[in-house]
Amino acid sequence: MIRLASHTTGTGWQEEFEFGLDVLIDGFRQKLSE
Repeated sequence: MIRLASHTTGTGWQEEFEFGLDVLIDGFRQKLSE
């Protein structure tokens, strides 16, 4: 994931960041639902 981010230019890092946030949020939701 970091490797992909290093190759992106412009606002590409923002998409990677938002994707990472979505993954973290999903993880928290699963922990809360347990």
